[in-house]
Amino acid sequence: MAMKLIRRESVVRRNPNARVPVTPEDHIQHMTDISSARFKYLQNSIVKELGSSDFQVDVHQAFKTSLFFVNFSVGQPPVPQFTIMDTGSSLLWIQCHPCKHCSTNHMIHPVFNPALSSTFVEWSCDDRFCRYAPNGHCSSNKCVYEQVYISGTGSKGVLAKERLTFTTPNGNTVVTQPIAFGCGHENGEQLESEFTGILGLGAKPTSLAVQLGSKFSYCIGDLANKNYGYNQLVLGEDADILGDPTPIEFETENGIYYMNLEGISVGDRQLNIEPVVFKRRGSRTGVILDTGTLYTWLADIAYRELYNEIKSILDPKLER
Repeated sequence: MAMKLIRRESVVRRNPNARVPVTPEDHIQHMTDISSARFKYLQNSIVKELGSSDFQVDVHQAFKTSLFFVNFSVGQPPVPQFTIMDTGSSLLWIQCHPCKHCSTNHMIHPVFNPALSSTFVEWSCDDRFCRYAPNGHCSSNKCVYEQVYISGTGSKGVLAKERLTFTTPNGNTVVTQPIAFGCGHENGEQLESEFTGILGLGAKPTSLAVQLGSKFSYCIGDLANKNYGYNQLVLGEDADILGDPTPIEFETENGIYYMNLEGISVGDRQLNIEPVVFKRRGSRTGVILDTGTLYTWLADIAYRELYNEIKSILDPKLER
């Protein structure tokens, strides 16, 4: 099931209450704060935790940032969701009633009420998914999870299972088997108050990608063209690899994906950076693939080489 990317200006028009940074400087600062927080979160995650069906969904650019939203519905009757696609975490969670802290003022869709769904079931404390969930434990005979991000955002609630409904390009719908997800009752101040949750695509068993067949792919082709219809996320065995692939490594303990970056070029010039700078040699090393991080982060030695090369190109032509 695939749906086209919607430009953030178009999404904002759908929600007049959406808040956006006022100036380019505000936007850059906002992106920097979020990226820095994500970087610390992934570092802590690494140290701390040392079917045949095809599901394609559309990916939307977020209002205030360059994050990507995914549309689908949960429960029966289906309740629409607007979640952030995140390869740096491994749990799908959405905001649920009763909700102590929910971003209801600016959300496009209503908060999911499990009491109104005929297919909602809470996981047993003894189930293996309870052990795999972030900080999963038993409380009051319920399997409780707590997804914490360093930025102060996150979600706490019960682990449950529900059917997800995806819409195909021709308007048909596909319903999944019951999927493990987090029903969030306490949700902190979110990065994007308009979204309803986070779609975790990491490598842990609770990941939606793992539950739907252990394969996924996504393509971001053109963010500037609001009519470009091929930005999509593909879940399931039909996920395909095109072009020149590069190997990705991962560990189920932390659920994080690592890329084999070899070097950096600017134009035709290969920068003088030893490949060992990017090589994974233990905790807090290697190059992570994370759709929840807005910036590219580099080790200082690599950053300085890139900075100096760009500076040498631009200084004769541009004034600071």
